[in-house]
Amino acid sequence: MRKVFIFLLIAILLAGCASVAQSTTTGKGPLDAQATPTAGAVSQPTPDQGAPVIVMERSGGIAGIHNKWTIYANGQVVMAGQVVRTLTADQVNSTLADIQKLGFFELQADYSKNSNCMDCFLDNVTINSGGNSKTVTAVEGDTRTPAEFLKVIEAINKLTTVPGY
Repeated sequence: MRKVFIFLLIAILLAGCASVAQSTTTGKGPLDAQATPTAGAVSQPTPDQGAPVIVMERSGGIAGIHNKWTIYANGQVVMAGQVVRTLTADQVNSTLADIQKLGFFELQADYSKNSNCMDCFLDNVTINSGGNSKTVTAVEGDTRTPAEFLKVIEAINKLTTVPGY
């Protein structure tokens, strides 16, 4: 009876590993659903796009994800080396102006130290605008994270969300 139990336990664990491997190699796992556009819409970044104006990295959560979005002044939104969305320059400039109005450049550099929120997201945001450059790190769900930073994340999420997903 003990051998049967061990065999079943190993079979269940291997089946779970196979489904994780499939979702990460195909890019069709549940975490990729919101970041993957429709077929044919993904393209390579253009070489003349210049320096990024917004870079947001999000890691953690209960699933332990790690995503990085890079947004350029020409409107290209890049994730995993692929253009997943193209915005207008006005959309990017308007968002940058909103982020400046929220006081992003006056925020502390790091709000993540001593956080005990184990399943929260760690956000690392870099903004390059108007000759200023700043990176702020904070934990979503930690009470010490300023509301202004959460509004910055919300504004960036509007740019990175692929319509229809």
